[in-house]
Amino acid sequence: MLEKDNLRFFAAHFVAKLDPVSGKVLRETLHGHNYKVVCEVSGPKQINSPYIIDKNDIQDAAKRICDSFHSKMLIPTRSPALIVQDFFPDKDHVTMRVKNVNEVFQFPRKDALLLDIEYTSIEDLAELFTKLIYGELAKKGPQVTSNISQLKVSVQEY
Repeated sequence: MLEKDNLRFFAAHFVAKLDPVSGKVLRETLHGHNYKVVCEVSGPKQINSPYIIDKNDIQDAAKRICDSFHSKMLIPTRSPALIVQDFFPDKDHVTMRVKNVNEVFQFPRKDALLLDIEYTSIEDLAELFTKLIYGELAKKGPQVTSNISQLKVSVQEY
């Protein structure tokens, strides 16, 4: 298990849910959290090594992802309750409209992070972080990822 003090970030978000029966959107208020990321790897050890993966590789990958999320507005592009428009009304902004409600949020593009998830819940963020961290590790080649049977990432609010 890899749990380091530098695998943290602060971000703003809200969760919006569309009630499929009534069509109403239930939305949290816009707020922020401090998050920490914990990684757990399982698999066989590398040949002639006591490790599954060099902890520096996974720590560096997780840190790069945390840094890219830090001080951002997290925007779920697949939300059933939101309409997200990138570069609207101009190339420097992102607009997020709440469906069936007259609520519009606009953020500077540089402060927004568009995420390929439905919700900015810790569950969806953990799933996304798992994919992103594994993708960063895969860029280093199969020698880094070949012994990873499972990568579990948790994202925790604190």
